[in-house]
Amino acid sequence: MYRLALLLLAPYVLYYTVRRSLRDGGWRYFKQRLGLNLPRAARRPLWTHCASVGEVHAAAPLLEAVQARYPSLPILVTTNTPTGALALRQRLAQSVGHCYLPIDWQFATRAFVTRVRPLTGLVLETELWPHLFARCGAAGVGIVIINGRLSQRSLGAPLWSRRAQRDALQRVTAVLARNDTDARRFLDLGARPGSVQALGNLKFAADPARSHAPPPFIARPYWLAASTHAPEEELCARIQLAGGGLPLLVIAPRYPDRGKALADTLRRLGAEVALRSRQENVTAATQVYIADTLGELGTWFAHAHLAVMGGSFAPRGGQNLLEAARYGCPVVVGPHMDNFADETHRLLTAGALLQVDGAEALQATVAALCADQERRDALRAALLETMHAEAHVLERYLRRLQQLWADTGVLDAFE
Repeated sequence: MYRLALLLLAPYVLYYTVRRSLRDGGWRYFKQRLGLNLPRAARRPLWTHCASVGEVHAAAPLLEAVQARYPSLPILVTTNTPTGALALRQRLAQSVGHCYLPIDWQFATRAFVTRVRPLTGLVLETELWPHLFARCGAAGVGIVIINGRLSQRSLGAPLWSRRAQRDALQRVTAVLARNDTDARRFLDLGARPGSVQALGNLKFAADPARSHAPPPFIARPYWLAASTHAPEEELCARIQLAGGGLPLLVIAPRYPDRGKALADTLRRLGAEVALRSRQENVTAATQVYIADTLGELGTWFAHAHLAVMGGSFAPRGGQNLLEAARYGCPVVVGPHMDNFADETHRLLTAGALLQVDGAEALQATVAALCADQERRDALRAALLETMHAEAHVLERYLRRLQQLWADTGVLDAFE
């Protein structure tokens, strides 16, 4: 059934790949997603797969630690998206190789394993690709899932999908999960008993970044709506237009190519809007600035009065709030944080996060926080303290991986 589903979806997947190539991926994205023009290193690399930006940020501290201990080991990182590739270049510069992971078609995954020749593999969070994992198993390439995460919704997928994912999990050396709940879900989905262990959330391992953040892009104070989806931008714009002496609103949509259409929508509401992608100036009259550019979200977090996280006021499951936490940016989330329940609970427990249930509560919270520097400073301190307290999770992952690599005989090849 999995093969049939891939066959039926092939026209849509190919259309999306072409469209993404024309939009921001380029010719390299198109070819590598089809298993063409893949790199081949002189030595077999440690392969790490990160779906997109969030997974790149989660993997980066671990990869830096591996590089420090094994400086001659080549590392190849694959991503599914051009935004993930950009985040990788910004974070790890030229110290690792990159290519796009081929679509899980048999001919493409065969080309990937044959050409790249991974020594061993690390796969971030939720990426379970049956054909790729089968090809790796046949080639003797061990795979470890790190920072493993599964939603309850995954367990309710159609039977054919769960069977395909179970087959993929059967070929995994180990699953290192974020917490006991995720570990149990991997077991329920079909991971081998004894292969699953909860080590903590690797995303907490990122170093605080506020101290070395670039200078702000604009001179005006602002509050930030980050990684937003429709209709969250309109919700935040209405709060801005309601008055109350708020600073400038900066909106960084989850998909930057929505910028122009979003600007048109907000102008119809009566907002004075400037668009970053068009290099429009922020004047004293500007009410909303749309940051529809890639790779700049960290700088926006670093200098914002506060950030409202997108995906949490629409039923999207939330967006990653830990990047904001790294910069000590006070964060407000809505009720829909299912995909980041662990992070949300941890920060709420530490008094480092505000969660509200709707538009009216959001409006009151934004107004109160923008007017209260002392409260913002307290939230910032709680965020940075929580991130620091969780930093030991990195060493746990590194120790466990070294044990697994020693047990499977690949550690000798790292030197």
